[in-house]
Amino acid sequence: MSTFKESPERYKQIDYQIVSDGFVRFYENAGELGNDVMELDKSGYTITEFNCHGINSLLGQFNEYFHFPPYFRNNLDALNDCIQDIGISGVGLVIVLRNLENLKKEDCEALLEILVRQAQMNFIIGKRLLILAHSSEIAFRMESFKIKITSDQL
Repeated sequence: MSTFKESPERYKQIDYQIVSDGFVRFYENAGELGNDVMELDKSGYTITEFNCHGINSLLGQFNEYFHFPPYFRNNLDALNDCIQDIGISGVGLVIVLRNLENLKKEDCEALLEILVRQAQMNFIIGKRLLILAHSSEIAFRMESFKIKITSDQL
């Protein structure tokens, strides 16, 4: 299901725009985020939301939602290992990260790099994973992060 149908309308589709922009979209406005979540839900995506109170809390939420194996430990290396085995069915999965400003910059960069790499890998095998990232801080922008995904990481 990863490919999009050839049509002039596809450029207006929010999922097409997010994939074209690198699988992640940042939001400062919670209303805009809510509108996009509703549109993706109507399109058949599974929506899962996580609140970023801190990296340990967030990793615990991932563990609970995705039912990671017992060897999962609350760290980003374990997330990187275990997130590869999540099942994505239907149209795709949307991971909504709220209040990213609560995470340390280096944790946020690492988290987003892991999720974007996973989105790329899933797209290759015909599955869609989209990441919607919210922060209420105006200074919080994608350009401030060093997310670098190269083909040798795939």
